Amino acid sequence: MEPKIKILLNDGKINEKRIKILKFIEKSGSLNKASKELGITYKHAWDEIKDMENCLNEKLLRTISKGRKGGGTTLTEKAKEILNDYEIYEKGINLEISDKFWESLSIMSARNKINGIIEEIEIEGVAAEIKIKVNEPVEIVALITRTSAERLKLKKGDAVFAIIKATDVMLGK
Repeated sequence: MEPKIKILLNDGKINEKRIKILKFIEKSGSLNKASKELGITYKHAWDEIKDMENCLNEKLLRTISKGRKGGGTTLTEKAKEILNDYEIYEKGINLEISDKFWESLSIMSARNKINGIIEEIEIEGVAAEIKIKVNEPVEIVALITRTSAERLKLKKGDAVFAIIKATDVMLGK
């Protein structure tokens, strides 16, 4: 079972579908190409963008006229800021979901549990990178949420264990 969380910003006016439209416009340089790629009509894509612009009271697209050969569309700084913010929220939520999943596991194989000492903690935004010294020269790096690092009260020199499952590493204390 894979949990899915929807991110809705500005009373739902900024959502995954609209973010995809902005991303495809950024990638293709064209609202027309973006709408075709997403399988929606040009009018529908335009209406989605206009609805966001009305909600934010800011332009999200900049059109470029190039005469007979057509033009193009680029994102405004506000649109790029929205994409960046959305990506940060999305990454943070995905990290939190991952942490909750691992915390819910009650049975684990001893061979997947490795003891070590925290050598370094780097917290940036919603993520925390924990470097764990297992033994010379082996080091494990775990990426967890800032919230989880704070909840575990992790600090340099703490004895911890890393639980390795497929490509994920969970940290416990």
